[in-house]
Amino acid sequence: IVPWSVCETNEQRLDGSNGILLCAHIDKLFDCHMLTFEKHGRNYLTRLSPTLDKNTLRGLGVEAGLTLCIDQMKPKFQNRFDDYLKYHNGIFNRKL
Repeated sequence: IVPWSVCETNEQRLDGSNGILLCAHIDKLFDCHMLTFEKHGRNYLTRLSPTLDKNTLRGLGVEAGLTLCIDQMKPKFQNRFDDYLKYHNGIFNRKL
């Protein structure tokens, strides 16, 4: 979530909470801060940059409001995950 080049410590770089397994096309959008996940209750929903073409995304199966599956995430890791995601969302929001 937070790129290695920006992490302050090796602990952050190797932290399992600092990562999301995504399909390649979604990962690219995420890395470019054109797609992110926002927390709504216990769920994390996709949010897309308004600059993206919605028809092209729909053809790729990407839409706003899709739920990120975190069923296997243990609660003790979720706070760190949330912190990393807040960092990513800050950049996403600045790029709007």
